[in-house]
Amino acid sequence: MSLITKVSSYQQSWRKLTVAIFYGICLGVALNLFWIPGRISAGGVTGLSQVIAIIFERYLNFTFLGIHVTSIMSPANLIFLINVPLFWIAWRDIGRSFTIFTFVTVLMSSVMINMLSGLKPVTTDPMICAIFGAVINGAGIGFALRNGLSSGGTDIVGLALHKRMGITVGTVNTIINAGVVLMTGFLEGWPRALYSVISIFIAGKVLDVVYIKQQRIQVMIVTNKQQTDCVVKSIQESLAHGITVFKDAEGAYAHQSKVVLLTIISRAELDQLENAVHKEDRHAFISGTQVVQLDGKFVEPQI
Repeated sequence: MSLITKVSSYQQSWRKLTVAIFYGICLGVALNLFWIPGRISAGGVTGLSQVIAIIFERYLNFTFLGIHVTSIMSPANLIFLINVPLFWIAWRDIGRSFTIFTFVTVLMSSVMINMLSGLKPVTTDPMICAIFGAVINGAGIGFALRNGLSSGGTDIVGLALHKRMGITVGTVNTIINAGVVLMTGFLEGWPRALYSVISIFIAGKVLDVVYIKQQRIQVMIVTNKQQTDCVVKSIQESLAHGITVFKDAEGAYAHQSKVVLLTIISRAELDQLENAVHKEDRHAFISGTQVVQLDGKFVEPQI
C-alpha cells in the first residue's frame, strides 16, 4: 500500500469517526430535548428502547446486587444492546467495513445520549417535539448514510432490503417504525402514538432528501454527432450504467446534427456523470428528471 493510499484511508477513517460523533449528537439532542420531554416515540430501535425503558421504570423497577435495573435499562444502553444482533445482518448483506463503522456509530450514539441527558428541554408541546426531533434525527441519519455509515437499527434492515428489493430506506423505516409506535399507544396514550407516527413520517422524508444515493434520475445528454463515441466511452469508464443512443437528432436553431444519450443514474452520481461528459464535450446539454418508477436491471451505487 502506497503512502498516498495510507494517508487517504487514514483521513477517511477520521472523517467517518467525526460523522459518527455528529450523528450521536443529533440523536442525543433529538431524544433528550424533544422526544423524551414530549413523550414521543422515535420509532425503530430508538423507539423500542424508549418503550422498554418505560416498562422497566413503571413495572420492573427493582434492585439487583445493589444496582437499580433502570440505570442499566436506559434508552442509551438499550439502543446498543438491541443493535448487537443487527450487526450480523450488516456484516452479511452490506459489508465488513460498513459494519465496523456502524458499530462505532451506535457506540457513539449511546455515549452522546448519556452525555447530553442533562440538557434542559426546550418545550414539552408534543407537536413541536415530534417535528423538531424528527428533523434533527432524520438529517443526522441521512448525513451518516451519505458518508457510508449507518445509525444502526432499522437503517441496517432498510439498507439490506433496498439492496435486495429496491425499496427506499425511508419507506422501510416508516413501515417498521409505525408498528413499533403501537406499543407507545398502550403506554403513553394514543394521542402520543399519533404524534409519534407524524414524527416518524417526517424523519423518513428528511432522510430521503438528505440521503441521495437511493434517488434515481433519468439523464438526457445532447451532444455533437462527431463526439458521440468519445462521450459514451467516457461515461462508461466512469459509471456502470447502460446508455441508450438516439441518432439522427437535429438542433432546431442551427440545424446541426445531434445525438441524444439517455441513461438512469443515482443522484449521487450526477456530478461524476457531468464531469465525464464535459471532459469530451464542453458544450453538451445535460438535463435530469427524477424517476418515479423503474422496472428492469439497475446497478446500485456501491455502499
